[in-house]
Amino acid sequence: MNLREREDLHLLLLRDADVRQRMWLDRWEVSYPQVVTAQFAAANGLPEQSRQLQAAIDSASAESPLFVVAHGAACAAFCAWLFDSSVLQQKRIKGVMLVAPLFLQWQNDAENTLQRARASFPTAVVIGADDAACKLEQAQHIAAQLGGKALQSPHTGHLDNDLFGWQWGMKLMQEMILA
Repeated sequence: MNLREREDLHLLLLRDADVRQRMWLDRWEVSYPQVVTAQFAAANGLPEQSRQLQAAIDSASAESPLFVVAHGAACAAFCAWLFDSSVLQQKRIKGVMLVAPLFLQWQNDAENTLQRARASFPTAVVIGADDAACKLEQAQHIAAQLGGKALQSPHTGHLDNDLFGWQWGMKLMQEMILA
């Protein structure tokens, strides 16, 4: 990514609508100069989530590159959008972190939309140690399908609390942007 792209980069934060407590995404939202946010509920269908994500992407400047950070149910929403989107739309994405995905969504994907999504940009599937919603082997499976890497954070659980801003995740994102 060149200097101009880094200066114009928008952070696209995709939240799990079912996570109500304060979490590290709140800190990230106020820490970056250009942020677009959206929320996704696992109960909504993937086609609806894909349309909702496209609307969020369209709200950012059309020329702006995007770095995506999705949490929980929003990980599946991003993958559904990725499968349905054009190469030109995907070209704006400079990297993605899928944090604490809900593996049950991949298991319940009747149309195999999530299994057919492929990323052409740096991709990391990040889970906490002992995350009941997505084990390390399951994260590795998702990452392999997308063409990315699975990483285990030094934190435990579903990574849905404050984590003091989650500097480990910020550093990972910075490394992905600068790579």
